[in-house]
Amino acid sequence: MKNKRLNLDEYSLRNIKKEDVDAYLNYFYSSPKGYIESLGVDPDKRLPEETMKANFLERCKDAQKDQSTCPVLAIVKDDQAEGILLLNCLNEKDAHFHAHIFDPDLRRKGIVTKLGPEACTLFFERFKLEKIIFRFPAKHTGNITILEKMGLKLIREESSKDYNSERWHCSESI
Repeated sequence: MKNKRLNLDEYSLRNIKKEDVDAYLNYFYSSPKGYIESLGVDPDKRLPEETMKANFLERCKDAQKDQSTCPVLAIVKDDQAEGILLLNCLNEKDAHFHAHIFDPDLRRKGIVTKLGPEACTLFFERFKLEKIIFRFPAKHTGNITILEKMGLKLIREESSKDYNSERWHCSESI
């Protein structure tokens, strides 16, 4: 799969469903040692898995009631979740954008570059945001390429003691 070119037209977005939650939890809690840390996540500060599952299941339930309030989109192929695009730190004006591709062989293949702008447009419409913030560890230089392909520019570098990585890049979609 690593050298096989993906047909990006086979991937689309939909609101997260309860059937997608276990794939996300497996990614977030069972990835090889060092991967989650490379995203700037301190494994010791993660919510317990059952709490995270309950939170996501609640989001799924809310999404079924009112699709316009769902801040989590599944990246799907043949209705199978291959990743998620989500907002957190959501408030009246802005939110932080996160992208997670579950299968390592599907990463760096253009999926987020293709679907990220569509997700941002949807999130802007749903939540009437003024901006969406993209924050990622400075060592993830590939994310800069994704942002550039999405038409965004790096606006600053920050330091944070709250995350595993002290240096962060930040960009905003306005």
